[in-house]
Amino acid sequence: MVNTDQAEHWASVAPTWVEIEEHLERTAGDPGRTAMDRLDIRPGQRVLDLGCGTGPTTVELARRVGPEGSVLGIDIAAQMLTRARQRADDEAVPNVSFVHGDVQSHDFGADAYDRAFSRFGVMFYADPVAAFANIRKGLETDGALGFVCWQNVIANEWMLIPGMAVASV
Repeated sequence: MVNTDQAEHWASVAPTWVEIEEHLERTAGDPGRTAMDRLDIRPGQRVLDLGCGTGPTTVELARRVGPEGSVLGIDIAAQMLTRARQRADDEAVPNVSFVHGDVQSHDFGADAYDRAFSRFGVMFYADPVAAFANIRKGLETDGALGFVCWQNVIANEWMLIPGMAVASV
């Protein structure tokens, strides 16, 4: 199953996302770093960055696994990956690669990765069961997945209150 709706959505918002990425990083950076810390990423590991966007998490993961490790960033938005590749080049991080694809259906190989990580990407899967099964297939037997994900808007005051204020104008 291809997540066509999300692919179209992210293709349309990617230019704005790239434009405001510094602000987004200030907002989302701390939860992502905390999730990475809890995932216990170690030097030499092979890591998937699911929904890597413009690559800040991919670059951070690559630093954590060191030159003997590797990170594959995957995103459904090609324009985001253009920026991610530029970021990795600009920051001289050679142990990353990027692929344009859908986590639900991309062939990661079997038992190919030690860890998988996502910062605010998992909530966009059209078929979460297929996506998580595919991620599991790509992880070693003792592999682990860590992610940060928003709750629904009603349970998320950070989104609900500003949204209600905007809607009331």
